[in-house]
Amino acid sequence: MTYNVFTSRTIVPLTAVVYEQVPACAYTFTNNFSHTINAGTDASIIFAGATVVPSFEVYSTNPAHEASYTVTLNNVITVDANQGQTATSFTPPNISQTISVVNPCKDTTLN
Repeated sequence: MTYNVFTSRTIVPLTAVVYEQVPACAYTFTNNFSHTINAGTDASIIFAGATVVPSFEVYSTNPAHEASYTVTLNNVITVDANQGQTATSFTPPNISQTISVVNPCKDTTLN
């Protein structure tokens, strides 16, 4: 994903992350998403998404923020009880996303 400095706040949706039950037993479950965003500059321009869950939001007006940032989506899935089993929680592998922040003004031509 690429974000241009000075553009409006951008949502990086992760709603395509789907967890399938094998076999398809149709148990109900809940997701408990959390995010890993490195401290410092990363945390000043990248936020855990609140409008779309799960997602990251990116915003910057500082050309010095040009870099690639790796953020991680963490999840704990809990299968509800009373479906023929006891409540069970497990953690699937984390999903990492690289967000490239670029400064479009470096290559601006003045006519």
